[in-house]
Amino acid sequence: MKTELVIAFSLFSLIAGISAGIIISVIYYPGWEISKLIKIQKKEGFSFGEWNHLKNLADHHLRVIVKPNCETLYSISFIQKKDGPYVLKMPAFDSYFSFAFLNRNTDVLGYITNRDAIENKDNTFIIYYNEKEIPDVKFRGIKLNSKICWIIGRFEIKRSEEIQKVNNIQDAICLIKLKDYLNDN
Repeated sequence: MKTELVIAFSLFSLIAGISAGIIISVIYYPGWEISKLIKIQKKEGFSFGEWNHLKNLADHHLRVIVKPNCETLYSISFIQKKDGPYVLKMPAFDSYFSFAFLNRNTDVLGYITNRDAIENKDNTFIIYYNEKEIPDVKFRGIKLNSKICWIIGRFEIKRSEEIQKVNNIQDAICLIKLKDYLNDN
């Protein structure tokens, strides 16, 4: 009887431990990965609010994007709520693009896509946290609710000849603090 109790308690402890580990991993793993990506960005010389443009098509070695599309070029950046609102300036682009905004747990906060853009024109979007931060200027934009936001830009490539054109678009994308944008305009 005593042996059966020890075995039952051991099995219960094992199952409880594994369950606790799985639950903790599910809850905290995305945040750990985002923290790791932020450290990698900093190590590569990219601060908050600066783009890291991935200039080549993704392959199985790419680790900063989960399940990357092999016909897509990516640009990534992180912004912080404490820096206030940002302006995203996107040059005219006649193919599919999207910007996904994710919080620290990788929950999607919203998207800006070519459907939100004015066709064949440069576009300006505001990224903000509070309506009180926005001037009376009419901006299209996205409201965030996270201290840290991971922005993933995706740009479709239909033919390999388009890579250089998209690289030029990537280089022309601007992420500017709203206060600096207003001072310059």
